[in-house]
Amino acid sequence: MGIYKKIGFVCLFLLVALVVFAQDADTSAASTPDVRKINVNEAVRLALQNNLSLQSSHVALDKKKRPADLAWNQFLPNVSLQGSLAAANKATKTTSFDPTNGRPVEIEGPVWSMNGALSIQWQGLNVAMAEGIKQLKLNYESGLITYEKAKIQLERDVRKLYRSMLLADENLRVREQSFQLAEEQVRTSQANYSAGLSPELTLMQARLNRDKLIPEIDQTRNNRKVTMANFAMLLGLPYDTMFELVSHGAEDYNIPGDTADLIRNAAGNKVDLQELRSSIKTMRAARNAIRYQLWTPSLNMGWSLAPTFTGGDPFKDEWKSDSWTDRGNFSLQLVWSLNGLLPFTTQSANLRDMEDDLRAADINLALAIRSTEVEVYNQVFLIQQAKESIEAQQKTVALAQKTYNDTLTAFRAGLQDFIQVQNVEQQLREARLGVLQQQYNLFSLVTDLEYSLNVPFGSLSGKE
Repeated sequence: MGIYKKIGFVCLFLLVALVVFAQDADTSAASTPDVRKINVNEAVRLALQNNLSLQSSHVALDKKKRPADLAWNQFLPNVSLQGSLAAANKATKTTSFDPTNGRPVEIEGPVWSMNGALSIQWQGLNVAMAEGIKQLKLNYESGLITYEKAKIQLERDVRKLYRSMLLADENLRVREQSFQLAEEQVRTSQANYSAGLSPELTLMQARLNRDKLIPEIDQTRNNRKVTMANFAMLLGLPYDTMFELVSHGAEDYNIPGDTADLIRNAAGNKVDLQELRSSIKTMRAARNAIRYQLWTPSLNMGWSLAPTFTGGDPFKDEWKSDSWTDRGNFSLQLVWSLNGLLPFTTQSANLRDMEDDLRAADINLALAIRSTEVEVYNQVFLIQQAKESIEAQQKTVALAQKTYNDTLTAFRAGLQDFIQVQNVEQQLREARLGVLQQQYNLFSLVTDLEYSLNVPFGSLSGKE
């Protein structure tokens, strides 16, 4: 083989290898999803923009807006226009007498006939129509509140889920740190065993303590993946989107000290209570509309025109003004059904049912207000308890860390057995995880309190 053929063969081989490597790199890049860095405010914006449930709520709002915008159209009359052109199967013949000679004359009637009709009707004009318009407006206002409630709830859920993912990250970090400590304990036990300072059982216990952390770490990672998929769905993103979260940092919650003021604000401003009050207003307008419809008369008004061609055959004879008959008329009709005035009729029973529904709605509103008051009272109390618990557990973490360091130093010197090291390390891990869980509980309580007060999220923590 010549030198040039060898060089060409090597170049071809390198080219093929380069192509295969590039394809493998592209495949690897394609199989690895991009990591999207996102903060909580960006997450809220995406959710409000893309969430399908919220879009469905917006469609329902548009459905209520249309009748409210067109409420005036119930005053429009029913207008109908029709015309008819008919042909007889056989021409009609009539006998008449010629006045000039007194002889009978046979006259053949027209085969074709033509007529038309124009009708304009106003039916059921009643004072209840004003309440009907009011009901449509209130129904749309109720829809606005319901849509706003859906937005606020979505933001609350996004913020909570975002914080739970941060908690999962911290949880994973703590467990990985525990694994690193366990690795160090294995190395120490191995060194002591090799030096004849500790039995093989201590080394086996150290390895077992390390290995049992592996499934816990894997489970924590898997749980985070599931939470991340739910978070992506909430934001309207692909389920396999990977997120890099931005930590909030330390938060100093500023909860006003007057619980009574917080309870009053929640009773007046909580969006759930606003929705109930709006619903009651709509029900009351519907009740009033039924009352007026049953207890007051209705007016029917109409105007019609029915021209008929009487000049003979509309195709042969000339259309003259005197060839048409006009049967137009204008009518007024006052209708008052007396059934609604009788207490034992179906209409009166239905009206009493509406009254009972209104009373039940008022009771439910009062119950919801009482429930909100108790809810806010408990939230404020639990927030204070959580803050105190976090302070106490942070001291416990510091003490557990110092105890672990001292115990590990004694173990390295052969003054402590491995079981004691394992117990202290377990206490340290539990203390760290306890602080993280209490921090999440505190955040959830504050977020729920902000929802109850209907204030912007972050108002009580200074992190809007």
